[in-house]
Amino acid sequence: MLVALFGILKLAKRRGWITANPSEDVERVTSKRTGDFNVLTPVEVEAVARGAENAFYGALFTVAAFTGLRNGRAAGAALA
Repeated sequence: MLVALFGILKLAKRRGWITANPSEDVERVTSKRTGDFNVLTPVEVEAVARGAENAFYGALFTVAAFTGLRNGRAAGAALA
């Protein structure tokens, strides 16, 4: 996100919309990827779905969790 923000602000500065890029002095945080990640069990997925704001979001979360649907695709499905 910081890379995208930096690029946007850099363009704004170049076009004269802002006088300074406030993200130039931000320290970048580095992290090592281990390749490890946590996966919810089917019971945990169902518990999260039950706790959703409404039945639609619960169903959307369940489908996403069990099919590997990514956030962007799920958001697109929710808007359709």
